[in-house]
Amino acid sequence: MRNEGTGKLRLLYIYQLLLEETDEDHTLSTAQIQKALRERWGMEAHRITVGDDIQLLQAAGVEIGKIESTQNKYWLISRPLEQAELKVLVDAVASSKVITNRRSRELIQRLVEMGSPFKHDELVRNISPEERIKAKNESVIYNVDAINNAINAKRKVAFRGFTYGPNKRRQIRNGGDPYVFSPWALVWNGDYYYAVGWSDKHGGVGSFRLDRMYDVPEMLGEAARPAPKGFKLADYIKTNYHMFGGRARQVELLCDGGVMDAIIDRFGYEVDTELLRDGRFAARVETAVNNVFFGWIFGFGGRVRIAGPEDVAEEYRKMVVEALKL
Repeated sequence: MRNEGTGKLRLLYIYQLLLEETDEDHTLSTAQIQKALRERWGMEAHRITVGDDIQLLQAAGVEIGKIESTQNKYWLISRPLEQAELKVLVDAVASSKVITNRRSRELIQRLVEMGSPFKHDELVRNISPEERIKAKNESVIYNVDAINNAINAKRKVAFRGFTYGPNKRRQIRNGGDPYVFSPWALVWNGDYYYAVGWSDKHGGVGSFRLDRMYDVPEMLGEAARPAPKGFKLADYIKTNYHMFGGRARQVELLCDGGVMDAIIDRFGYEVDTELLRDGRFAARVETAVNNVFFGWIFGFGGRVRIAGPEDVAEEYRKMVVEALKL
């Protein structure tokens, strides 16, 4: 039993050596592996044993390269993530507003350690967490886990929400009472995480930002209300700017020819458009009509106008007039 346990440990140690000290440009010879086993773990191993252990690792699916010579040399070929994939993930973690600075640094360090030990400098990217606007709520990642578990279990959750007051202190919303919510999906939208589902308080489909939850959601014993027949998450996301609610309407936009990229980015490539004779185009979209939508229109400086319905155009004009008064 002792020898069997030693053999299992030796396999793990050899894999650890290859993971930490080799890549396609850096190899370990049989003698170097023997020396490391002896110095780091007090374990003696014959050169034939080392070769047999590496063959066992290869049989288990570990890709190990081998250069045959009087002293065979080995290196780890494949890792859980390629270097290019790690670079993308490091940038995503550093840029995400959802993850706090502290969490970002910790996650980036773990990602770096998954790569080649000789290429860590490549993963020290130009994007720094401290250079981005980041969340202050450390519980976001636990909120994600709690909501995801509730979705899988088809159960309701309860949580308290908060908003920041003028003194930058958190103020609990809804009079301190928890929101009861039936989550259907988690959505990353506008650089924030949202739970989309049925809100008991509002009596309809809604969304909550996970970094605006005061405490980790509690899964309730009550079954979640299912999504209504015909509900499509993609349509909900497209019609709700940054997940702000509002009544969904069919709106026609009159657009300058140079803003098609922005229209496609917002409504998708399949958006209904019609090229006009003067080089402009009309776009017919379904969208939530609210101040966030109007602000998006205003940002084009007149290059996108609301052609109809008239009541939506009038509502937009009133918002602009009120803003001017202020």
